[in-house]
Amino acid sequence: MLYNKKGKRVKSKIKVAKSHPISIVDGTMTVDGWTGKARLNHDIPDLKFIYLSAPTIGTVIVSQSAFPGSLEQKDAFRENTLSVKVGDHEFQLASEKPLTGKKPESAWVKFDPQYTEDSRYPVMGYGSTAGAPYEWPGAKRIENKEATVAPPLPTGMRPKLATAVCITNCGKVPGFSPAAQAVPAAEPSPAK
Repeated sequence: MLYNKKGKRVKSKIKVAKSHPISIVDGTMTVDGWTGKARLNHDIPDLKFIYLSAPTIGTVIVSQSAFPGSLEQKDAFRENTLSVKVGDHEFQLASEKPLTGKKPESAWVKFDPQYTEDSRYPVMGYGSTAGAPYEWPGAKRIENKEATVAPPLPTGMRPKLATAVCITNCGKVPGFSPAAQAVPAAEPSPAK
């Protein structure tokens, strides 16, 4: 409950999305026709929001009921599939088991281009918040470890230049030829 400055109880202006049960069995998530995730299995008793995130695109928040900032996409839920379009991109979630009833249903969609899950691959999850940071209990996080720098090579393995490096006046010295300065390559020893 919310209370105003005088201590009186006030109704919240933010509507909470209704929860719907949904079951994804052997599901596949595709982004623009490319398979992002396969073999998704989620049994969600109280689905409020589905999060579909793709690197460099953003995160799409989908619900079966209206929520602040969302736009309706008619017939997005069709038996075994959920298909939503955001700009030039199409996100699709398919399941072996029907997601909703036999009749197509609308989906309420919000797009967040600023937020992407820290992953190199598309991610599907579900949760109860419609704004960032999103709760991802249904997403298997892909550990993206800090980019580690490889240790330096040992001195005996470092590459050596085959030609002498000429920094200044190489082209101005009469008789200078880079081919004449080249070190002959070592011939492999014959096999015994």
